[in-house]
Amino acid sequence: MVSHPITLLAVFGNQVNFVVPSSQPDGLALLSIGEGPHNFVPVLANIARQAPGIFAANANGQGVAAGNVVRVSADGTQTVQNTAQWYASTSSWMAAPIAPPAAGDQVNLQLPGGLAGAGQVNVIATVEGQAANAVTISFQ
Repeated sequence: MVSHPITLLAVFGNQVNFVVPSSQPDGLALLSIGEGPHNFVPVLANIARQAPGIFAANANGQGVAAGNVVRVSADGTQTVQNTAQWYASTSSWMAAPIAPPAAGDQVNLQLPGGLAGAGQVNVIATVEGQAANAVTISFQ
């Protein structure tokens, strides 16, 4: 068995986020997750070079997106807003209302590093069911 150390990004609830070492080959891997030298839980995971995904607020990959909207004003000031809001009364995450941008505002996306080597990729933005023009980006 080969062992690779990982870079831990975050741990919360029953979710662990970490960076898979580039030396780890694709395919099934047995992870040992835990704290302390003797308290480990074995977890079987499928490792792939690219596995794009969007974080969900409830940590199951479905439902309300977990993220932030950063608004940058003309004077450079920034306002951050969460895309999800926790409602204790229903014990659930709900989408936080986000005010649409004023005319002339632009949307900037942070693209994941996992797109490296993807070649030509289609990009389409959709707002309230209205799709913008499709464009392509080429990744090395």
